[in-house]
Amino acid sequence: MSLRAAAFVLSFALLVRSAWADPPELPPEAHMTEALRAYQLGQFAEAAAHYRKTYEQTHDPAFLYDVGQCERLAGHAPEASAALHDYLAATPNSPYRPRVEEQLRRLAAQPPIPPAPPSSIVVSPPLIDGSPVRAAVSAPALSDAAPVRARPLYRRWWLWTAVVGVAVGVSLGVGLGLGLAPHGERTHFGTQEVF
Repeated sequence: MSLRAAAFVLSFALLVRSAWADPPELPPEAHMTEALRAYQLGQFAEAAAHYRKTYEQTHDPAFLYDVGQCERLAGHAPEASAALHDYLAATPNSPYRPRVEEQLRRLAAQPPIPPAPPSSIVVSPPLIDGSPVRAAVSAPALSDAAPVRARPLYRRWWLWTAVVGVAVGVSLGVGLGLGLAPHGERTHFGTQEVF
């Protein structure tokens, strides 16, 4: 009986642990799509956050430039300067270095820009000299970008945690029910208890 109880406690502990686990991290392509969507809507702080996550996953310095541009457009000059300095440190031989240094000088000289309302700005993605700066992750064109859809139910972690919990509960119930049932003498009529 104690072995069964230990197995029950262990399976319950594993079930509870999986229920509290963090959902899996989005891939870089998903963060990039979200960043482009937020950028198009004028939500520059959100776009910067998604570009930052993309950089953390890919370590492509081009995304640091994108973070800097989004932070600048959001009115966050210190964060924009930090991201652009990080871009220059990561790509010391960048052909865009003079332009980035000029942007840094302008950021240092101007007072912080108040963020514009999202509905009043329609912009294209961050560009340097008319060409996008992307290397590690290829982004879909803005006109081809599909709307962000919610994940289907079968891809949610909590559904599978519940399914596993029900399966463990049913199997433990059947196992304990059969294991703890009284066993009588077997006859050709079935199991009969003989006093």
